[in-house]
Amino acid sequence: MNLNPTESRRTVMLDIQTLYTEQPHPGRTRAAGTESIVCICIVIDDGIQVTEATLHNATEKDLLREFWQAVHPHDVFFGRNIASRLAFVRQRGWKVGLIPSSEVSLRAVYLHNTVDTGAPPSSADDGGYRDRKSVV
Repeated sequence: MNLNPTESRRTVMLDIQTLYTEQPHPGRTRAAGTESIVCICIVIDDGIQVTEATLHNATEKDLLREFWQAVHPHDVFFGRNIASRLAFVRQRGWKVGLIPSSEVSLRAVYLHNTVDTGAPPSSADDGGYRDRKSVV
């Protein structure tokens, strides 16, 4: 697969680290929504330069704000279970009250193509790209 990143269509790899905010009771599993993001690692390739960033040592809201400022609407996210990771990042943003301004198009904010390296190959002609519908 050849992604051919450009300045307007960059390739982004994403990893997140989470921490459970509540300890489970004996004999029970952890409740949904008890994970918070403590670190976001991104690698961005624009075809000219590869940039790495590790976002940490801040509140979850600040980490998420920095992440959404670093990515562009037409970036292609690449990695294993990437659609699920993006969905989790989006949901945590909503949970902490980080909602884009009404002046910002939500389609532009959440419209990201993904390439899941652990997913079965796509039958479409796009060589494995998944559209944002898998994230929403």
